[in-house]
Formats: sequence, structure tokens, C-alpha cells
Amino acid sequence: MLASERSSWDAGRSIIQSDLDAIRQKVSHVKKFQVEAFQQNKVDLTKMQKLYKEATIQEYSQGYPNVYKGQDHREGWNTVSLLGEIRETGLPIPSSFVT
Repeated sequence: MLASERSSWDAGRSIIQSDLDAIRQKVSHVKKFQVEAFQQNKVDLTKMQKLYKEATIQEYSQGYPNVYKGQDHREGWNTVSLLGEIRETGLPIPSSFVT
């Protein structure tokens, strides 16, 4: 191998190594973000489960489920009070809850 070919090969190898290091750094950053997001989702889910449990206990301690509107249960669920409680916690509200 000629000296110029070896120098060119070393330069190319250096560029590839630099690109590989940059990709590894980006992957590490994405993995860290995913872990943090997963942990935050677990915290949010725990808060939602606590609200649901408290609401269920309160409803059934009164002897009937309060979440229904209307006497005949045909008008659907009364989610207004539950949404208010969720808003008080500062949790994000899924769009499917609002529509």
C-alpha cells in the first residue's frame, strides 16, 4: 500500500469513526429521553389510577354509581367532575376524554 493510499484510508476511517461516535451519542440521548418519558408516564398513570380509585370508592360508598347522568342511565357518563379533578392535578387530558 502506498503512503498516499494509507493516508487517504486513515482519513476516511477517521471520518467514519467520527460519524459513528455522533450516531452513538444521538442514540444515547434518545434512549435517555425515552426512559425519562416512560418514568413520567408511570407517575401520571399512578395519579390517574388514584383519582379513579377515590372516585369509585366515593360513588359506591353512597350506594349507587354517581357517574351516570339521568335516572335511566341512557344519557351517558358524567365525566365533567372527573375531568375537573384531573385538571386540578395538572395532568394532561387525552383528547378522547374531551370530545
